[in-house]
Amino acid sequence: MFCPHCGKSGQAPDSYCRACGKFLADYSAKSYLINKMLGGSSPRTQVKVSVWINFGTLLVGTLLLGFLKGHYDALFEKTGQPTPRIIYLIYTFLGLVSAWQLLGFIINTRLYKKLDGAKRGKVPPDSNSKSVEGALPTPMTRRSLERPDGADETLVRAEQGTTKILDKTPRE
Repeated sequence: MFCPHCGKSGQAPDSYCRACGKFLADYSAKSYLINKMLGGSSPRTQVKVSVWINFGTLLVGTLLLGFLKGHYDALFEKTGQPTPRIIYLIYTFLGLVSAWQLLGFIINTRLYKKLDGAKRGKVPPDSNSKSVEGALPTPMTRRSLERPDGADETLVRAEQGTTKILDKTPRE
């Protein structure tokens, strides 16, 4: 597959381009039409649609619960007729649906913020970036770059030139 943005070949569908970082939708997949109708096929837009669906369902569920409770409370005040038992089951169901949608809303909002930050470049650079300094936390860098026994030996590898910046990390 070719990237429609930069033209780089050998790309996998439903993944990110290795050259420019744009999301590459699989137009031949059956789910593409559904995703396109819901607002797009990139993960960021799918999460955004999911946030709005969670918010709408949370709002409707909470309003229905309030209106139903208000209706049966007013009916009891007017007629003295108690609320049917099945309505308490509906109260429970609507409360659980609202709680589930609130949880989904919170999780999807956090995920959207992470994906939005990645779009704006607020995430650490990847391994192909020119500036690797600061990409890994210091403890992880030390751990992952520990030298094996015989640390004075010079190892010749293909990655040797790409780790020169990380050699500035103090060793224990």
